[in-house]
Amino acid sequence: MNSTSSLEAVTGRAERRAAERVLERDRGRVFYSTRPPTDRMLYLCGPMSAYPKLNAPAFAEAAGKLRAAGFYVVSPAEPPLLQQPQTDWNAAVRRSLGAMLECDAVATVTPSGIRQSRGAMLELHLASNLEMPVLYWHAWILAADAWTPPTEETA
Repeated sequence: MNSTSSLEAVTGRAERRAAERVLERDRGRVFYSTRPPTDRMLYLCGPMSAYPKLNAPAFAEAAGKLRAAGFYVVSPAEPPLLQQPQTDWNAAVRRSLGAMLECDAVATVTPSGIRQSRGAMLELHLASNLEMPVLYWHAWILAADAWTPPTEETA
């Protein structure tokens, strides 16, 4: 997998380097695991509150494509995490963090814009400290397509 192709939309040199470090760190755990990528429950992470409709179209696209690829997806932009009427930010983040902790890995909805989101940065900080694999959602689909079970020589 070419990390540059997954990061084409990333703007800013520092953000690109940070995203590349995360991809490089987690690539081995995803591609060379004895467990297929689709066996993981993914939590969708991305900016919401600064976007119209809480960025629901981006979350819906990522969730739909990941589910079509065989992943189980937990999205903060879908019920039961998204509650109507919308609760305050603190309550929403607490609910989302609890759901993320039940997941195996994180899929980011967008390769850019996360640094401006307090909630997404908090989720990524926690995921990183818990050594949860974090990849842009397109990269998870590439991982599922490219994964092959380890052989006796590679295990």
